[in-house]
Amino acid sequence: MLRILVLFARNAYSVKISILNSSTYNRLYWIELNGSMLHHLVPYLCTVCVVHGVCCVCITAYCLVEVLSYNAYGTCSGTNNDHEGFVKLSGAPVWESGWCSSLTNHRGVTILKLDPFSCTMLESHTFDTYGSDSAATNLMNYLNGLSHGDLVIGVSADEPSERLSAAESTLRDWGANVDDVGFRGTFAFIAQKGFPDKTILDKVLTDSESNTDPAKINVVL
Repeated sequence: MLRILVLFARNAYSVKISILNSSTYNRLYWIELNGSMLHHLVPYLCTVCVVHGVCCVCITAYCLVEVLSYNAYGTCSGTNNDHEGFVKLSGAPVWESGWCSSLTNHRGVTILKLDPFSCTMLESHTFDTYGSDSAATNLMNYLNGLSHGDLVIGVSADEPSERLSAAESTLRDWGANVDDVGFRGTFAFIAQKGFPDKTILDKVLTDSESNTDPAKINVVL
C-alpha cells in the first residue's frame, strides 16, 4: 500500500502532517508540529519519504490577517469623530468595534484565538482594562491557561492601558511588550504561546498619534 504524506504548512507557525491511504484517501493518522521542530523534521520527512515508499506532497495554505486598532480621542461629538477597528481573516471580519460609531465599543484588550489551518476564529474575549479592576488579572489568567502552541491575535480598543499593569509581564512573555503604551495609545499583535520571538507587534504610544495612525497589522500566515 502506497502511503501519501501530506504537509499542510503555514509559514513558520505550524505544520499538520497527515498520512493517507492512497487507495481510499482515508487519513490513517496525523501529527502536528510547531516551533523549532519544523526546521529539522519537515525537510527530513520530505527527503526520506520516497525511500520508505511514501509519496510526499507539500501543501502551503495561506491566511491573510488584517488587524486595525483604534482609540477614543477628544469628545464623542461633531462629525468625522468615529473611530473603528476590526480583525479580518482572509477578508472576512471576525471582530468589529467602534467609538462614536454604530458598532459596539469593545473597550480595552480583545484576544482572539485562531485555528491557523482553517483560518478561522475559535473564540474571542474582551478585557476592559480601562474600566475594570479585575480585567488585567483575567487577561493574565486567560493567556496563562492557553496551551503551548496556541495562536492568538490581540487588539486594543478605545483605552487599554489604565489598568493593564497586572497583565504586562504575561504579555511580555508572549513577546508583546506594551508597557510603554500610554493613555489611549494603541497596539495589535499576533503571538503563539511558547514562541515569543515569532510575535508580530505594532504599537503606537500616544493618543494623538493613535488618533491619526493607530496600530495595525497586515500579514499572511
